Amino acid sequence: MRPAELRERRQALGLSQADLGRALGVPRNTLARWERGELEMRHPELVDFALDQLAGQLAGDGAPHVIDTAPSNLPDEQTSLIGRERELAELRDILHTSRLVTLSGPGGVGKTRLAVRCARAARPEYPDGVWFVDLAPLTDPRLVAQTIAAALAVHQDPLRSVAASLTAALTGKRCLLVLDNCEHVLKACADVVANLLRSCTSMCILATSREPLDLQVERVYRVQPLFTLEPNGAVEPEQFLHLPAVKLLLERATSRSAPVDAQAHARALAEIAWRLDGLPLALELAATRLTVVGPAQLASRLGNALSALSATNRDTPDRHHTLRTTLNWSHALSSGEEQRVFRRIGVFAGGWTLEACQAVAGDDGVEPLSTLDVLSRLIGKSLVVAEPGRGGTLRYRLLETVRQYARERLHESGEYVAVRARHTDWYLSWLERFAATGRRPLRSAGALAAIDADLQNVRLALDSAMADPAKVDRAVRLAGRMWWFWLDRGRAVEGHDYIRDVLGRERCAASPASWADALYGAGLLAWHLRDLDAAHSMLQQAVDIRRQLPDTAMLATCVNPLARVVADRGDHAAAQQLFAEALRVAESADCKQIVARAHHGLGTLAYARGEFARAIDYFERSLEIARAIGDDIGMTTELASLAVATYHLRDIERALRFSSEVLTLRRDLGARVYQPSSLSVVAGLAARKHQAEAAARLHGAAVQLRDVVDVEGAGGWGAPVNDLIRRDLANARLRIGPEAFGHAVAQGRLLTLEHAVATALEVIETILGNSQARSGDAGILTRRESQVAALVARGMTNRQIAAELVCAESTATKHVEHIRAKLRFTSRSQIAAFAASLA
Repeated sequence: MRPAELRERRQALGLSQADLGRALGVPRNTLARWERGELEMRHPELVDFALDQLAGQLAGDGAPHVIDTAPSNLPDEQTSLIGRERELAELRDILHTSRLVTLSGPGGVGKTRLAVRCARAARPEYPDGVWFVDLAPLTDPRLVAQTIAAALAVHQDPLRSVAASLTAALTGKRCLLVLDNCEHVLKACADVVANLLRSCTSMCILATSREPLDLQVERVYRVQPLFTLEPNGAVEPEQFLHLPAVKLLLERATSRSAPVDAQAHARALAEIAWRLDGLPLALELAATRLTVVGPAQLASRLGNALSALSATNRDTPDRHHTLRTTLNWSHALSSGEEQRVFRRIGVFAGGWTLEACQAVAGDDGVEPLSTLDVLSRLIGKSLVVAEPGRGGTLRYRLLETVRQYARERLHESGEYVAVRARHTDWYLSWLERFAATGRRPLRSAGALAAIDADLQNVRLALDSAMADPAKVDRAVRLAGRMWWFWLDRGRAVEGHDYIRDVLGRERCAASPASWADALYGAGLLAWHLRDLDAAHSMLQQAVDIRRQLPDTAMLATCVNPLARVVADRGDHAAAQQLFAEALRVAESADCKQIVARAHHGLGTLAYARGEFARAIDYFERSLEIARAIGDDIGMTTELASLAVATYHLRDIERALRFSSEVLTLRRDLGARVYQPSSLSVVAGLAARKHQAEAAARLHGAAVQLRDVVDVEGAGGWGAPVNDLIRRDLANARLRIGPEAFGHAVAQGRLLTLEHAVATALEVIETILGNSQARSGDAGILTRRESQVAALVARGMTNRQIAAELVCAESTATKHVEHIRAKLRFTSRSQIAAFAASLA
């Protein structure tokens, strides 16, 4: 038995190392060394047998069987504890190393249930008792010590204070104290706990609180909602029934004799669990509603869960009677400043950054650190959730029910309109950082990921701008900033519909430049959706406006896609003139991104004429610029183009290398659009290299996935390459026979996009071989990179290379870095030796 397997099985049973050690008759330290792999188990088969026996014992009611010899007043558990096996095992281990453990989390997350179950399982380790103290009813903080003393039946010496009597009674006692609901008497509770731990060195304390006690000896354990998944088509319905949140909902509904057919309504049950964030209290309340409405009906009514859900059981604590009363409890314990920031962050959708919080929820003239301090306190009170974000930063969010409550408070305050306007203004200015202009080519992995994370907020800002006729100019500006994201993320229909609605409004106060930006974006989206007439009309309007404005870089930006649309409509002569104009204007404006795009456009015309070598020359020039300026999306376009063009020239190994790089780059960018087209190219190339079964699998995957992730008609190179792929696949079919070919195609249709891309990369590596033959390595370098490698071999520095090639030193440096990355080299001497060997 492997150490990791032992640890996993122990935790699955909800046992601490001490629990399992007692059951096996070995010291806890021995078990810990087994799990760390420091000590070999002499009889692993006996350990395995014992674990099986324990699993059978625990299967009955899910609670560890302990001998109740220690005195205790723990409350009875009326219902089963579901989905907390890992937390129980972790807490039991933490209690062996920390004398004060605080279970912290939002109201209704299940802190009390978890604490009681953990304490019950730990009873054999505390011979002097396990005591439960409910502090929720307290209204006077001065009564904390007295309440603890009463729960433990401690006799109060009239000559001593209550705290002194309590300390005297517990000194030398090996006991566990469970303090429940400390948040509203936090300071007094912290004082009593600090005194007890200082004076009574054998006792431990397990506390529950929506906010930590903030003591040095405290170990805070954040209790999270139960795990659930978004109910989308990627998950089979029966899988939802195994999710802890859904299992709790079902179990509680069944206990109330709710007529729920789990198999038939699995997706609706998952929708309820997802909408309620897996919060146990919310799920318990939802289960009561399932006695009178069906799962689908309830799921549709959870837009306002605060009103839809309430308890019907008479023994439910008042603070848990409804979600609203639970949140009222936390809200009342917050300061005025905390309440103000809390209600304002209710305007966010799906999460936010610290910068966004300062702009939207802060006050004018208030230091950013002040907003950070308030946000930190709200996290401490378990009202806000902090999660890892991009680049080591944090993102913040509210559970959905908490967000509904915060937004209610925002409406009640009369601030909603003003805060919503600040939210819209902030995201408009934020999106402008990623503007896809010729001078700022920021269509990178970072930009895509940043907007992905805040997409719900962006959509909210778009809706807000559209809802106010006086602010449609904002909608126009946002539309002009978002088109490239919609395009690169495969959301062309969503983007096209939105911009069409914006442009359908009466011409507003938006500036001519903003209107031209929106027309430009709409034209590009229409082109990728193959609506060539609409694309031509919108792009022509954008060009006409831009010709009247002084920004020549943006004129070139608009002329370039217009040329592509004209070419697609069959007028190659007019397209040639437009591309030439775009190139000329972009070069005069020093607009490198559009220079690259114009070269690409001229390459597509050469490709259409069958001049593949000339097309490659244009594409390589464009790729060189894209690499130099960090235009990730531009790089994917040129790499895919080079793969197709070299395929036509039967330079199969080079085509495979370009395909490998573009598949990898798109995967890293998270850019799913166009991947199926590249899979088709690799399928044809694999067939050409006699990898018939692999070619068939990739072909099946490409056909299946194109309908799922590809923009209609996008990413393809038309009849020439499609005919080439079809011929090579037909030969592969003849080579292995129709039956084997069809079977492989069917296998490919089952692949997800991620698996299909991984398969394609493996096929490419197999064909090229792991040895990376020198001629193959040379093939992956562009013409300019080959020149740079030769100059490195001559002993030139980057500055000397830049002077020789008449380019910036930074460009020469990037070329050297790309060569090292492509060839997996670590030094310039390796590049020099490689180039010299080729010469």
